[in-house]
Amino acid sequence: MSRPVIRPAALAGVAVAALLVSGCAPVVDANWTPPAWPATTLQVIRGDVEPLSAEPGQPLAANVSPERIRQDGIGIQARYALLPGDAAFNDAVRAYVRTAIGARQDATGARYSPQAGAVGAGLADRSCRPGSTLTPAAEVLADPALAGPIVGGGSASVVCDVVWASGSVFGQRLRTVTSSGDGVVGDSVETLFTDTANGDVSTAAQLWAPDAAGALADDVFEGLRRAAGSLSLAPLGDPATLEQLAGAFATTMPSAAGACSSRSRRGSRLTRSLPLASPRPMRP
Repeated sequence: MSRPVIRPAALAGVAVAALLVSGCAPVVDANWTPPAWPATTLQVIRGDVEPLSAEPGQPLAANVSPERIRQDGIGIQARYALLPGDAAFNDAVRAYVRTAIGARQDATGARYSPQAGAVGAGLADRSCRPGSTLTPAAEVLADPALAGPIVGGGSASVVCDVVWASGSVFGQRLRTVTSSGDGVVGDSVETLFTDTANGDVSTAAQLWAPDAAGALADDVFEGLRRAAGSLSLAPLGDPATLEQLAGAFATTMPSAAGACSSRSRRGSRLTRSLPLASPRPMRP
């Protein structure tokens, strides 16, 4: 009867394997927990502010002076609102409209001059059309009450919305849509705020502190890294990214809580404060 024989070489292999397994076994710490990201206070709040109506019969109509021009020589139509007694704000609004006029003069080679509308042309309706700064550009160009006349194959349409009117603060969003034979070729927006108590005028972008883009970029993109589970610590602040973020500041609107002011999670102020409250008609 034969017996199994374990050769020395096989025995040595078993011993080495045992040593390897026992040598690689990790020491378990029952109290260990995976590291966590530090808490962040960054919050992104999305809430579009509905444009306010300053049309005849509305309470706000008593506080604003609606304006409308149409000029068939250069191909422009514009609606905008002025505030009686607020020279700085009115100058800023007129400057915006003049820029659009200047562009049409350059495009056509013609000069702008005031033009009286024909009887029955409907130009007595001068108020901002609520929501026109949010309407698709093609629809603006298709609406005869908003669109500039076609001259030299192109036109410009300036439309407006009252976006804030509370206490002493008034905000107006202005938009210019330009066209050519190829359709829409330009669509730009600027929002102007004025504090009638002291005459201060700011664009939406100017409400932000100079270093706000960098501070927000760090917070926003670090949050995206966390959400994606990335362990990268590569520095942020790519110039193209910062430029895009800074461009978004031009659409800044006051929060529903009533303060156009915020801070980064590191405590640095990102905006300057304005005396805002929830939207309601301005005080006369």
